[in-house]
Amino acid sequence: MSARVTEGTVVFWKWDEEGILHEAAEVFETLDALFDFCLTHGDERLVDRIVLNGLDRHGRQRELVLAFSSVTAPVPV
Repeated sequence: MSARVTEGTVVFWKWDEEGILHEAAEVFETLDALFDFCLTHGDERLVDRIVLNGLDRHGRQRELVLAFSSVTAPVPV
């Protein structure tokens, strides 16, 4: 059996109307969907981590977490 991903989730931070930062998540089904999500929502949602759930080559459930740090340079005044 080959290892395979069964589900993916992108976890991100989002500012609300009151300026409070909240963690939220969205499930994706393909790498193309994840890529599009990150490019489309880059300014309003800060990607924190990507969680991949799946099965290893022995059929056991596994979870892989990819954590990110990103910094945007301030806009010159």
